[in-house]
Amino acid sequence: MDTVVFGASKLGVGTIGYLKDRYNILYCIDNDENKWGTEISGIKIMGPGVLENYKGEIIIASVYYWEISKQLYNLGIPDEKIYISKRKKKDNGIYKYEILPLDSRWLEAIDGDLSGFDLYHEEEAASGNKKVLIFCSDYSSYTKQLVENMCSIYSDVEVSIITSDVSTRNNISSKGLKHIYLYDTYTGLKTILEKLPVYDVMQLLWIEEPWAYFYSQIRKKCRKLNLNVGGSDFYRAKKSEREAKRRLIECADNVTAENQETVNAFLEYYGNGLVSKMKVLPFGVEVLDYIKRVTLDKMQIRKKFGINNNKIIITCGHNSKIEHQHKKIIGELKKLPLNMQQQVICVFPMTYPSENKDYINSVEKELGNLKAESLVLRDFMDFEEMAEYALVSDIMVHVQTTDQLSSTMLEEMYAGSVVVAGSWLPYESLHKKGIFFLDISSIDNLSGILEEVIINIDRYKLKCKDNASLVYENSSWESVSGKWYNMWNI
Repeated sequence: MDTVVFGASKLGVGTIGYLKDRYNILYCIDNDENKWGTEISGIKIMGPGVLENYKGEIIIASVYYWEISKQLYNLGIPDEKIYISKRKKKDNGIYKYEILPLDSRWLEAIDGDLSGFDLYHEEEAASGNKKVLIFCSDYSSYTKQLVENMCSIYSDVEVSIITSDVSTRNNISSKGLKHIYLYDTYTGLKTILEKLPVYDVMQLLWIEEPWAYFYSQIRKKCRKLNLNVGGSDFYRAKKSEREAKRRLIECADNVTAENQETVNAFLEYYGNGLVSKMKVLPFGVEVLDYIKRVTLDKMQIRKKFGINNNKIIITCGHNSKIEHQHKKIIGELKKLPLNMQQQVICVFPMTYPSENKDYINSVEKELGNLKAESLVLRDFMDFEEMAEYALVSDIMVHVQTTDQLSSTMLEEMYAGSVVVAGSWLPYESLHKKGIFFLDISSIDNLSGILEEVIINIDRYKLKCKDNASLVYENSSWESVSGKWYNMWNI
C-alpha cells in the first residue's frame, strides 16, 4: 500500500521505522524547510507543496496532527484519506504504533464479547443504583481514593473503570467496583465503547487525548458527561492538544477543576460560553485521616526514615519529576550560611515515577556538593507512611513549574509544616480561606526565605496552627464527597 508520512520529528522517525516494511512510503512531509532534501531511513523529506495533486492516503506522525489535518484539508485532501499515528507503550522495550483514521467513527471495532475486556467479568444486574463509569488511562491514587471513598460512603453508587493500566485491578478494592475494562489499543477502546450499556454518568479523569478522540462515542453512552481538568492536561498542554480536546469539552455537561484559579484560566482559553458548565470540585485527600490515626511519636518516625537527629527537616518537592526543579532548589540550599546548613536535613521524596532513575541519580550527584545533610527517598510510600512523614517534616518547598493543587502540600499543611510555594502556582484561593503559607515570586528568592524561617521556625509554626482545621474542612473526603455525589445526580 502506498502512503505518505507527514512529520519528521521523533514520532515521524519512529513511525517510518515501524511502518517501512508494512507500507510503501513514497516520501515524508515536514513543514520545516531545513529538513527538505534530507532523509529518514532512506525516505526523502519534502515540503507540503508536493501534496497539491496527491490523491492517496497520508499518515500524520506529529503531536500537531490537529493543525496538520486542517492544513491538508486546505490542500484539497479529504478527511477520509487522513490517518494519524499513535505511539503505544513499550512492548519488551520496543515502541509499537497504531494507525488510526482521523475521525474515530471510521475506526472499525473488533469482534468479541465485552466480558473479554473486563478484568472482573461481572454480570450486569438490574439495580436502582447510580451507575458511574470512570475513565483514567493510567492508575492513579486519585482514582483509587475517588472509587473507594465514594463507594464506601454511598451505598447506592456502583462504579466501573476504563483504563489501559492492568495494575488498577490490584490497587483499587471496593464492594461498589463492578467492572474494570482494560484496553491496550485505540481499537480495543473503540470496541469497549461500542459494546457498553448506557451509563448514568461518565466521569473522565482527566481530559486525556484518547477521550477526546472518541468524544462522540462517549457522549452517546452516558446520560451525564463530566470532565475533570488535570494540571498537566491543561497547564502543560500544547495549543494543538488543547484544540484537539475542544469538541469533547463542548459536549460535556460539567467541567470541574480543583480551584477557582484553574477554572478562570480554563475559561480564558476556551471561552466564557462554558461558564454554566464549570465548577470547583476538589478531590479529597485521604492521607489526612491517616495523619489523625498515627500513633508513633516523632522520634520513632524519624528513625523509621533513617533520620537519627533533631535537625530541621526541609522537604524538597514530592516526586521525581523534573518539573519540581530539584537542582535549582539545591542551588538555593547551597547559598545558606554554613552554620544554618548544619542545622537542617534536606529530604527529597522521589518515590515516583520510579522510571526516572537517571534524573534521580543526577539529583543525588548534585547533593554531593551540598554541605547540609541530605536524604533521597526512593522507596514507594503507602498512605500510612506518607502520613508519618508529613508529621515530621518541618518545612516544605513546593516550587514546581505548574500545578493545579498538590495533595502532598495539603498533607504537609495539615500536619503543621511551614510551606514555601511559588507564587506562580494557582493557590490564591488557599490564602483567601485563611490557610497560612509563604509565597516566593522566584526560586532565586528561596534561600532568603528559608533562612528567615529556619531562624524563626517556632514563630512560623505558630502561624500554621489553624491550617489543620481549615485544610480538613476543605480537602477531606468527609467534606468533599457530597459535592462529588451531587455531580453524579441525573
